Amino acid sequence: MAVLLSNNATTVLSVAVEAGDTVLSVPVDDAAKFPVPTVAGAWFPLTIIDPLGQMEIVHCTARDGTALTVTRAREGTAARDFPAGSRADLRLTAAALADFRTQASNAANLTSGTVPSARLSGSYTGIVGVGALNAGSISSGFGNINIGTATFTGNGSGLSSLNASNLTAGTLPNARLAGNYSFENLSLTTRLTCDNVYMTGGVAYFSSNDWLSFSATTNIYTFLANSSPQSSTVVAGKFGRRGSGTGYENWDVTQNVEAVAVGIISSTVPCGLGAATNDAAALQINRFQTAGAVAGWRYNGTVVGTISCNSSSTSYNTTSDERKKEDFQPIDVELIDQINVYDFKWIDSDERGQGVKAQETFSVFPNAISYDPNEDLWGADYSKFVPLLLAVVKHQRGQIADLLARVATLEGS
Repeated sequence: MAVLLSNNATTVLSVAVEAGDTVLSVPVDDAAKFPVPTVAGAWFPLTIIDPLGQMEIVHCTARDGTALTVTRAREGTAARDFPAGSRADLRLTAAALADFRTQASNAANLTSGTVPSARLSGSYTGIVGVGALNAGSISSGFGNINIGTATFTGNGSGLSSLNASNLTAGTLPNARLAGNYSFENLSLTTRLTCDNVYMTGGVAYFSSNDWLSFSATTNIYTFLANSSPQSSTVVAGKFGRRGSGTGYENWDVTQNVEAVAVGIISSTVPCGLGAATNDAAALQINRFQTAGAVAGWRYNGTVVGTISCNSSSTSYNTTSDERKKEDFQPIDVELIDQINVYDFKWIDSDERGQGVKAQETFSVFPNAISYDPNEDLWGADYSKFVPLLLAVVKHQRGQIADLLARVATLEGS
């Protein structure tokens, strides 16, 4: 706290106060004699004396015009009632002297000047240097050190507990950084060589002429939520643009670009992903060695669909597990008569197509219709019509069987 003093600050109370009051009123002519505490913790001592000589020491923490806000019964005195006209003096007290002593011995209160060339013991914060910092040790608990335009000299062998997460600007020299580092939106302008790469999210940007190099023993680590890292050892090569060669393992930015690769694609990795820039498929997913899923969809962690493939075909699967369903009801086959199907021309491409009007069909069969408010666009999932069509076909087969039986009866008679 900061204690405030002023010379010849004396006055009398304009209004009587009781022991529980915390605001004193003084005459206008005397108010300006007293300091105005403007910072947190600032105060000045005030001694109040009644006509009988009974005293109370209070600490004033704010002055607003003629109103003094005080803390009562300080420094061993008791709160009491004082009549109007009681004397109030700003006197030096024991607590004020103790506060002065504390301030004088606290380096945090040094706001200007210089510290002589000597060893400073203790803890310090907010030191700004204007000269060289000679040899010695600075503990890791020192806090933030603002070096400004100055530099450290030496090899840094005595530095410890350095955290690369606190690097927000500047460049790193061509040297090996030991340990694990997490980068957010890492922008590379030259080659980055790694032994182990952990991919947990975020985006890495590579300039058009540079790349990320892996050694033959490089491990690529990918993480799933609440799981251990899954490691895959890759063939030595360049992580960047895929060249015109036949393999994915050795990408070369000096050749004509066929695709921008995301991930590692080789015979030792189950799955890879690429996006083409030529006449090939814009999105390719390649599964090696065994049949199975190449893409999966989850909602709140639960699988709701997959795309899988084998050596000759692709399957599109959506969850239909009986154990996930209840309240089974027959389908109203009469709904088919309310769904209109049209042959039409697309406005943007002049190509012809066949299908429903999404807005019109929504009132009849809403399960197959969706609306995207962000794009203001209606859509139809035609796979959702298949159960209705199956029910209609089954119903018609029953009708056909009934008609055939009736025809057979008529022909027999």
